[in-house]
Amino acid sequence: MNLRRSVTALLVTLTAAVTTGCTADDTPPAAPAPAGPRAAASPDVDSSARTAIREILSTPRLADRHDEVTGPYDYTEYRQLGHDLSGAITSGSGGPEVTAIRYQQWRTHAGTGRVVDWDETRGCTTWTSDTRSNRDLNATLPHGQQPATDRSTLLDQLASIDPAIRTDPAALLSMISDLYRTTYIAPSVRTALIEILADTPHLTAQRGAADRTGRPALAVTARTTRAETGYRITIYLDPATGRALATEQTPLAPLTTSDTMAAAAIDGYVLYLANTRTPTTTTPTAACR
Repeated sequence: MNLRRSVTALLVTLTAAVTTGCTADDTPPAAPAPAGPRAAASPDVDSSARTAIREILSTPRLADRHDEVTGPYDYTEYRQLGHDLSGAITSGSGGPEVTAIRYQQWRTHAGTGRVVDWDETRGCTTWTSDTRSNRDLNATLPHGQQPATDRSTLLDQLASIDPAIRTDPAALLSMISDLYRTTYIAPSVRTALIEILADTPHLTAQRGAADRTGRPALAVTARTTRAETGYRITIYLDPATGRALATEQTPLAPLTTSDTMAAAAIDGYVLYLANTRTPTTTTPTAACR
């Protein structure tokens, strides 16, 4: 495994990487459905952040919860930006270069599927071989599991993977970021995720933000000091659908860690390009766009 692959693999594992989004579940709804009962918020929940996050639940596209997307494969596509802190790649100024890798992944819940990676750092070339997997393509959730549509059940499901999400809001945002990179997020699951965020303490929310492509967003941010170098993580949510548009991680202090791959993992940007289901591993076409 080459160094760039190692850095990016760790980025995906720890949390982290720019064009337009495309999904297939934006059919205009008939009428909003109730959001369902919710637990009392923690006294540490910022009321303004909670209000801003819960506003998404009343948007027609999310409140309808209708899902017409079908197909056995969860299809996710995203572009990941980061810095090569190893020194193996340098920019014209001699500093670490920003790398850009785009991923296309098709995966069944049993772990069968396909992954195609594109190196867009200097143009558009195939970064690794076109990989097809038979029941060994991992995702955020274990094989056979789908994300729950009930908030409490979903929180338990995610906490079974990383218990820290119950106490560290940055770990929760990291988990959601990872989920969007590997799994189709249906409207009902999105609703559950928004409800979880609304009752999570120590989050801030900024209306009127935008991702790097200029798409309007609600920016939800948390900080952590669990890592050797503390970092801030922000998820940009589409205020009309609740869908994650991008995730950004920035260090709270200069990157002094000796582990360059760990440092890279807290200095990255992920832009989600597609999150849907498809009938085959050839839809859409694997291509550098």
